[in-house]
Amino acid sequence: MRVKGILVLLFGILLGTLALQAQEITGQIRGTVKDASGAVVPNAVIIVTNTDTKQVVRSLHSDQGGEYVAPLLPVGHYSVAVESAGFKKFVKSEIVVNVSDRLTADAVLQTGSASETVTVEAEPMQVNLESSAVEGLIEGKQVRELPLNNRNYEQLVTLQP
Repeated sequence: MRVKGILVLLFGILLGTLALQAQEITGQIRGTVKDASGAVVPNAVIIVTNTDTKQVVRSLHSDQGGEYVAPLLPVGHYSVAVESAGFKKFVKSEIVVNVSDRLTADAVLQTGSASETVTVEAEPMQVNLESSAVEGLIEGKQVRELPLNNRNYEQLVTLQP
């Protein structure tokens, strides 16, 4: 009887840890740093700034393949600045990170002095290239403005693909 109780307890703990792993509340920004000819730029300095709070969230370097990853970013608006010796500073702003997003912010550095800056503000909508899952995000504005029977938020699920 005691062994059966221990097995049930272990099974319950196992199920509990699986449920906790699914609770992801952050996103990430990744990308590749290249020069104008398409060659990768290793050891470039990447600074990820939360534009809502005006705070630097991550400061990292690109690897030998020119790639970088800024994981565990809280939901918010970000800008990515990339600098390397002999190149103009590259800034990409207006990056919106939502829950579980895996966004790509590639940087193409132009040759020039570090005092010059290339700023990219308008970008097409980000597409998640890592997952084939169909998903959507319901924003608070949609919940407030849609006419719903009995104000039941679960009816918004039918609007998603």
